[in-house]
Amino acid sequence: MQADRHQEIRHIIDRSLVGAASPQEEQTLREHFLTCAPCQEYLNASHRAIAGLGGFSFEVNPDLHGKVLAALTLRAQQLETKRVEQRPMLWNYLAALVLTVAGSFVAAQFSGLAGAVFHLQPAPLHFGLLALWIVPSLCFCLLFPILHRLSAGWMNEKGLPQ
Repeated sequence: MQADRHQEIRHIIDRSLVGAASPQEEQTLREHFLTCAPCQEYLNASHRAIAGLGGFSFEVNPDLHGKVLAALTLRAQQLETKRVEQRPMLWNYLAALVLTVAGSFVAAQFSGLAGAVFHLQPAPLHFGLLALWIVPSLCFCLLFPILHRLSAGWMNEKGLPQ
């Protein structure tokens, strides 16, 4: 129970050092310090640590601030450019998908006409159309979004070897 009381007092000391202790907590500290040497030592050690931190100074190259801002500005511009470049890629992908579906639909509709002209059976004609037009077109369309990643431009963008 005594250890918990000391832990509570140390929390109050910490709040007091940052100016967040209430007047009642400050009074509790004063009363506790009259009888408790370990908590007084904790307060003194905390004061010494804070005083030691006050003497810290860092020497920073004055150009560093400008360099950091320039690097952040450049990165923000790169990200914005990349975001703008991705929009046309999305529209290209959607256009390819629509054209693939439309072309496959038209090819399927006219396969009956081609079968009549060339005297072909409908089942082998549909199978050939599926195997030679529709499936390859859909596969290419599904691969279209990763073409940019496979391109030399993306490799340069990421700093990867080509």
